[in-house]
Amino acid sequence: MKKGYEAKVCNTCIDKRRTGSLLIVKEILDTLPVKDDEWFEYHIIVSGKRIILKVNGETTVDYTEPENPERPKGRENRILSHGQIALQAHDPNSTLFYRSI
Repeated sequence: MKKGYEAKVCNTCIDKRRTGSLLIVKEILDTLPVKDDEWFEYHIIVSGKRIILKVNGETTVDYTEPENPERPKGRENRILSHGQIALQAHDPNSTLFYRSI
């Protein structure tokens, strides 16, 4: 993705950033908020410039985008009001199921 934010869905995949992370902003590296092979609720709430991520009711990210957010080179366009909503699986050995989107 060249634009927008990425809310991670990754329990035990190769990527070290886990479910509940907001890529670049707040990355959950050590904790495993949910287990594989179990349904869980993932709420992604965007209101104005605020992004809240909740996994099974527990807030993992509460971020308000500043006026001019600093981004690493190549990710300058990862800001609100730009980008898409995508459901993506990075790990070819994983299977994901979604419901009630």
